[in-house]
Amino acid sequence: MRLSSIPAAAAALTLAACTLGSRPATFAPARSPQGVEARIALWGPRRTVTALVGELLSVTDSGLVVLSADRRVVHAHWPAQVSATFRQVPVRLTGGQAPDARARERLRLVSRFPQGLSPELTARLLASLGRDHVEELRGDHAAPAGSAAAARADAAGDSLFLAAARAGSAQYRDLDAAIADGFRLVGGDFPGMGEHWVHAGRLIAGVVDPSRPAILSYATIKGLPTLVGVAYALPLGAGDSLPTAPRNAWHAHSGSVDEASFLPRHAGHDAANSGVRIAVLHAWAWLDNPDGQFATDNPALPFARAGLSPAPASPPALRALALAHGGVPFYAVAAARASEPGDTSSRSVVRLLEDAAARVRAAVAAQPAGPPDGELATIWETLWKEIAALEPRAAPARDLGFALEQP
Repeated sequence: MRLSSIPAAAAALTLAACTLGSRPATFAPARSPQGVEARIALWGPRRTVTALVGELLSVTDSGLVVLSADRRVVHAHWPAQVSATFRQVPVRLTGGQAPDARARERLRLVSRFPQGLSPELTARLLASLGRDHVEELRGDHAAPAGSAAAARADAAGDSLFLAAARAGSAQYRDLDAAIADGFRLVGGDFPGMGEHWVHAGRLIAGVVDPSRPAILSYATIKGLPTLVGVAYALPLGAGDSLPTAPRNAWHAHSGSVDEASFLPRHAGHDAANSGVRIAVLHAWAWLDNPDGQFATDNPALPFARAGLSPAPASPPALRALALAHGGVPFYAVAAARASEPGDTSSRSVVRLLEDAAARVRAAVAAQPAGPPDGELATIWETLWKEIAALEPRAAPARDLGFALEQP
């Protein structure tokens, strides 16, 4: 069975079952003296951001108790936290807000002291560490939501996330290395995203670790498969909302990867928030994205495929440029899915797509200073008028790729 034929909803059902209770064989804290590692970004003086890394000791009503790397016991109150992530635990906290009851309970159960730290236990712990008090970080330096300082903190968190993504995926710039590590192609090559190469083990783990992406995105550039980005996946149960961090750019797959990839837009799409499904976040760690590094589609990708410097372009021009550089199979399949034409009609649609792709390449070659946006958009619109005359039901495929999204 091909991976691309497995419904994402079925995979999400498996993931949901797995994450109800981690297995010792796959949960590192169960197999070592170290507990769950917490990485917390904290507000410091003058709206600076500092880092706290250590073992999660307990969860209180007001924050997290952490044993830092230098053996301090720190109680980080929710307002003091810019963000927090936990190794092998699919919980991410942002904005200085207390987590919901479900996330708090999940963190409590994997902490060193799930029953909490009583005064007597705290005293014994401090004595064993040679300490005389618990450091209380209450968030006195926290920036107001929506302020410039809060925006800078968000940007700093994004930069750390992307740096970890680059470090963790650098070895996979060679596709052969990714294949050797277990990544497999799922679905086709999409105009604004490239190919999705999925690691089943990481997908099933259902953990967002920036340094261990479950999905790699490749595109053919200068004739070679080139790593352009990564993606992360989390299982969602019925009624679960999409994650909101980073950048509220998650979308949900509730059918097969192929089916979800033929949606007119992705960011914020959640399949009516019903049923088991998989939430996906793209991170463009290896190709700058003018729409934002966490946007789903990357308008710079068609330019990279064409060997051009990125420039502002309308969605129709972007689709035309993508068509001319590897996009014919995608739009041929999209037209067929929308209309289910017969063999003769399908071959005719492919010929129209190939002819339009050739016209786009000729138009770009005639203007080496930059692709002519208006001319490319005209080629695109003319193409779909020709396809509509042949097969009217194929019209929805015209608008696939590079939707105007607000991640």
